[in-house]
Amino acid sequence: MQIIEASHINFPDYVCRSNGTLVGLRYSSVLAGFINSNGYPSVRIKDKCGILKSRTVHRIIAETFLGALPKGLDTDHIDRNKLNNDITNLRYISRSQNNFNKDGNKNNTSGVKGVSWHSQNQLWRAYIMLDYKQISLGTYESFEDACIARFCAEEKYNIKPKAWGCKS
Repeated sequence: MQIIEASHINFPDYVCRSNGTLVGLRYSSVLAGFINSNGYPSVRIKDKCGILKSRTVHRIIAETFLGALPKGLDTDHIDRNKLNNDITNLRYISRSQNNFNKDGNKNNTSGVKGVSWHSQNQLWRAYIMLDYKQISLGTYESFEDACIARFCAEEKYNIKPKAWGCKS
C-alpha cells in the first residue's frame, strides 16, 4: 500500500505519514517519541507558534487525515492496538462506542461482557450500557441464550456487529 504524506495545520515543521509515523522536516527523520502513561505513543513537537507540546501520535495522524476531531468524539484504534497508528486503523467514534472496546470488568466471571449470573433467581442476566445507562436485556435459563441476547443488542445498537443471525 502506498504511503501518503500530509502536513498537520498546527504542526507545520512535521510531515504525517498514513502509516502512522511523524517525520521532522528539519532533519528528515522519523520522530522517536515515547510511550505515555496510558500506553499511547506520544511526541513532543513544536506547534506553529514554536511552543513545545506533548501530543499522542494517533491524534495527530487522525486529525491530519480525517480532519479536526469532532466535539464529543474520541479517536479509536479499530484493532485495539495502541501502537498501530496507521490511518486505516483510526476512526472517530463516540465515547459510549469507545467504551465497548475496553476489556471486561476484572470481576466478570462469565467471560462475556454484559452477561452475569444472578444468584438470587438462579438465572443468567444480560445487559448493555448505552449513554451511561444500563439497559436490561432479560434473564435466561441458559448462558448461551444470555450471550445471544447480548450480541444481538450489540448488533441492534451498532456496537460490534456479530454474525449471530439476530432478528432486529
